[in-house]
Amino acid sequence: MRVLLISYMDNGQQHRLLAKAMRDFLGWDAKSIVNKESYLGFKTDWTVKDDLEEAAEFAKTADMMIFQDMLLDIPNMGLVELAGHRNTIINGTGTLMRNSINVLLNMQMDGWAVVPPMSDETIASKLFPAPFENVIVPIEEINAITKGIKRNEVVTVCHAPTKSVLKGTDLVESILRPLDEEGVIKYLPIKGMAWNEALRAKATAHITIDSLGKEFEGEPKFPAAYGAGNALEGLVLGHKVIGRVSPWCYALHPDLPIVSTWGREEETAKIIKENIEIGISVFNTVGEELKRRKIEWVKTHFSAENQVQKWKHYINWVMNR
Repeated sequence: MRVLLISYMDNGQQHRLLAKAMRDFLGWDAKSIVNKESYLGFKTDWTVKDDLEEAAEFAKTADMMIFQDMLLDIPNMGLVELAGHRNTIINGTGTLMRNSINVLLNMQMDGWAVVPPMSDETIASKLFPAPFENVIVPIEEINAITKGIKRNEVVTVCHAPTKSVLKGTDLVESILRPLDEEGVIKYLPIKGMAWNEALRAKATAHITIDSLGKEFEGEPKFPAAYGAGNALEGLVLGHKVIGRVSPWCYALHPDLPIVSTWGREEETAKIIKENIEIGISVFNTVGEELKRRKIEWVKTHFSAENQVQKWKHYINWVMNR
């Protein structure tokens, strides 16, 4: 089986991880190509800039093409001409798919296979879902990158203000910066770093605060989607993770080990402070055991080995329906 995975910038390196899982666990000949490399320094198999000719030849004999978020027409590859209902999947990860909901819904009605990100209600509640979650967490890579790094002695809270409105960064920092100045915690903003560097910094922390924003691009009460990466990475690192996670996500996983501020937005500061207090005692006693449990939860639902088996069956359905 030959599979080509195509993306503009490979959001969360999901296509690189899926291609690697297909090679490692299924023995398939799978390659990922990006049109533009991310500032986060994610690895990739091919880039349009350096490997266009080789990728174009591969595409001609590929059994399956998986596009990220939308059909991406790369010049001189002829991908759209090669694409069809039984050899193409559109795999959703975020903004590009969210901005094309109506187009993709019409494509689904016409017979195209579309896989929405199930943890993101702003997309998954509006498109026909696939029967699985399309997220892979690189647990082994995270553990290797952060091996030997010790947590700070003072409780450290990290937050990545990549999209400050969506992430509710103003609210987060209005709570954390005074606590940092008082010496109660250390506030660790994660920004302007490559992925490896960001992971090493986060490994020194105890708590991850993910998205808390209530409005984004005209969408009221925009929820945090744990599948966006930052929250799940926090769990692998053994953090207490806090975010404005929708009840939609708990319908998928009632045992989701994330503290949510949904419906309690006015109590956000109280929730964060309570978890900081809990963290001081918990991390000094059963921190490693909690980390093990959280890693096992992520491994059960999002490990490459488990997720690629779901993809195998879904691809079989697409090709033979």
